[in-house]
Amino acid sequence: MVDIYGEMKSCLFCLFLACITNLQAHNNYFLPGDVFFSTSFSSKEIEKLEKNETGKIKVSYERLDNRFMACGNIGYYQLEFQEVDASFHENLLIAYEWIRIREEPVFVKSGAEGQEEFSEWNPVVALVYNRGKVAFPLGAKFNEDWEVEGGGQHGGFLDSGWSVVQEWQRAGEIAPLKLNEELDPAVHLKNGGEVHRTMDQLLTLNAADAEIVFVGIMKKNSWVHNECSNLKKLSEYSNWLEETSGRAFYLRVTSGGIRLVEYGTESEKTESVRNEAGEWVKVEETEAGN
Repeated sequence: MVDIYGEMKSCLFCLFLACITNLQAHNNYFLPGDVFFSTSFSSKEIEKLEKNETGKIKVSYERLDNRFMACGNIGYYQLEFQEVDASFHENLLIAYEWIRIREEPVFVKSGAEGQEEFSEWNPVVALVYNRGKVAFPLGAKFNEDWEVEGGGQHGGFLDSGWSVVQEWQRAGEIAPLKLNEELDPAVHLKNGGEVHRTMDQLLTLNAADAEIVFVGIMKKNSWVHNECSNLKKLSEYSNWLEETSGRAFYLRVTSGGIRLVEYGTESEKTESVRNEAGEWVKVEETEAGN
């Protein structure tokens, strides 16, 4: 039996989000109720990471909503992994390399004459979840309090109606990213007066409690508009109501290992893990439909 009332509510909610997106005045970074912290790794950052023996890895927030508003930013923009062991460090580098060999870095020159700099245009995108708490569709923030925390702006990364409805319907069931800090859900809204500014507070998460999900290559449509086409393709595969096709992948990284999930051109799904010999070995699926 079709729940007409439920379908109507879902459609109205999508329309509501579309309206507030057009009215939004600021850019959302990480908010306390978000289920993941999004970041990216450039080749330059990876070079530094290869030499990093501090037991800590610091990353910056990466917005993937392909929008930019000139009235400022709200939220938190920096996260540090603490107590990073050799396995976590190595697995992160291996997962990055698996993606990078499929598409080399692209650099764009900018700056005044004599002061030109080269910026990487296609870094590798990763979403940081709590270990074992990865929520599908990947990229859905599942923030139950987005309207308050986001200052009336949703700021989602996925734009399909199905993905938006999933966020709305299931947000109350999915816990936000658990950090070492207890965050006030609204303190970031008071920072900067009329023009919002991101919080300088460094967020921290122990590496043993983290799971990094690599979701593809970033596409920069301008200096301030970013998106990840592979991430959006993955959300299509999470929608069991639709048939889809085309290649997509993600890699789940913890201190315990790496799991690679791939979708082929005919929608077939395979999962592999990397063994001690450095070989990818196919395993049985553990997340049917995701």
